[in-house]
Amino acid sequence: MQESIIREHYKSAVAQYPQLRKPYQDEGVWSIYGRIDIVDLEGNNWDTYEVKIVFPLNYPQDLPILFEVGGKIKRDKEWHINVSGSCCLGPPVKLLIDLAGRITLVDWLDKHAVPFLANHFLKDKTDHYAGEEYSHGHKGILEFYQQWWNQEDAQEILLKLGKITKKIKIGRNKPCFCESGKNYKECHLFSKDYLGVPIKFFEEDYASIRALTNLKNGSRLNNHI
Repeated sequence: MQESIIREHYKSAVAQYPQLRKPYQDEGVWSIYGRIDIVDLEGNNWDTYEVKIVFPLNYPQDLPILFEVGGKIKRDKEWHINVSGSCCLGPPVKLLIDLAGRITLVDWLDKHAVPFLANHFLKDKTDHYAGEEYSHGHKGILEFYQQWWNQEDAQEILLKLGKITKKIKIGRNKPCFCESGKNYKECHLFSKDYLGVPIKFFEEDYASIRALTNLKNGSRLNNHI
């Protein structure tokens, strides 16, 4: 099943990115090698990047993973490269919201992989990115929620994430955390996603921000309200 989905997604993507080679499988993991041209609005080619795209085992529920394999991007967190060598394209929840909760290879390339490479080119030439830049790692995850929810307090962000992930219990007859006006039991009590994003991604962010705040001040949240 996954093979057919990947091949179908590849056919759509290669029409727009013709230097992508056909998907191949190695030890049960599907990948694509190829080149991606970074082109400006006038059609001028800025640069070309050699990449490897790895599909997680439960793609398309999970996002593809991008590796720059031509050696143009320094292997350093200042350039948003993870310890594994993969590119950090941004907070996963943000990426999924941008994709409207539906992952396809061509949309992921258009909205996230190619802009990441274009921003690298700009930073290399001008020492800054074209748009917003979150910090690397846990701090960047927190910054995303601070911006998205217009909330600076990490504890308040953890409180809401705790409700979304059910780490913090909500009474069945209490108002739902999503502010729909409905009781929790009539809204998100049995939901497996929030805004089209699977709950597991919010769980990862909850753990990430909690790790960050605990490292800073040893704070703890009560698991019941």
